[in-house]
Formats: sequence, C-alpha cells, structure tokens
Amino acid sequence: MDVTLTWAETLAAVSIGGYRRIASLQAGLISYSEGLSWTEDIEGAGAELAVAKYLDRFWTASVNSFDRDVGDVGRLQVRRVRKATHRLIVRQRDLDDHKFILVAGELPKFDVAGWIYGHEAKQTEYLDDPNDRESAYFVPRSALRPTKELRLFWN
Repeated sequence: MDVTLTWAETLAAVSIGGYRRIASLQAGLISYSEGLSWTEDIEGAGAELAVAKYLDRFWTASVNSFDRDVGDVGRLQVRRVRKATHRLIVRQRDLDDHKFILVAGELPKFDVAGWIYGHEAKQTEYLDDPNDRESAYFVPRSALRPTKELRLFWN
C-alpha cells in the first residue's frame, strides 16, 4: 500500500527524526562515530508517520521513549527499509506479541508492505547476520501478512 506524505507531514518527520538524533547524542545513547546516520532517524520517523496515516491513527512522535510495551504507532513496531527488496528485521529482544510492520521507501513516499507477529518472525529459517552485526531474523515480504489486515483490527 503506497502512502505519500504531504510536505507538512514530511517536515514533521524531519523535525522529529532530527530531534531523536540530538536527544540520543545528548543522552550518550549513541556516539558521533556510530553507524546509523541522521537520515535513518528522519526516514524512520517518516515511515512511522506513513503507517499512522495509512491506519488513520494518531502518531505520538515520541523521542527516546523506550517503554517496551508501547510501539511506534499504537503497539505496532515500524521497521523501515530503503528498498522494496529488503527484508523485515526482528531482533531476539523484540517482544513476541507485538506486530512488526515493514515499510519501504524514502521521504515522502513509502510502501506499507506487510506485517508479522514477533513470535512468527523468530523462526530459524529467517535467522541471518548479513551485516556482520548481531544475528537477527530477516523476514521476506512473501512471509508477511497483508497490510489491509491491520485496518481490520482497528476498524
């Protein structure tokens, strides 16, 4: 499902993503030399807003709220990738009963691709470490539930 953010929504995502990066640097949660860039924070915020827009739900736009029982949009955990061919990443520490949703794209256009429960994603067949980081579960799009099912849960 394609979602295009308005320019005002794009500005909101840029603002929140930038603020998230600054807050993380100030709190010492990341260092200046650490991997992910400002772009990842900004694009991730955009993906969250795209999901909220698609589901017609409020986006809290939270910053460094690490309450594990709260998601990015409701109890949904949004995972953004740049390319439509990339897989959904779920880590071992992620909660089994949360829904993880794959969003591909870059501001202002996103594809809300599909979703899966954490426990469903944590299958041996999806375990991989392609980036020489800690192993994680990389779920292909073909294994995801249709995005339209998420609307049924809330409507």
